Amino acid sequence: MGRVRQARGALNDALRLEPTNFATLGVLGDLELRAGNRAAANRYYRRALDLNPQDQGLRELAALSVDESRR
Repeated sequence: MGRVRQARGALNDALRLEPTNFATLGVLGDLELRAGNRAAANRYYRRALDLNPQDQGLRELAALSVDESRR
């Protein structure tokens, strides 16, 4: 809806409450990737993947965000 700053703030608030919530980290990664912040997206995806290493989707997103940043 174009309110990236507000969404980022709400997600960061949620992350402060639950710093090991891999789903919140993944959504933050999605938000950053859509906003064009590929390095930030990769950091969030990697943190989420560290918490949930069996998640194939997170593995693919972490790899994709790295590939995108090399372009």
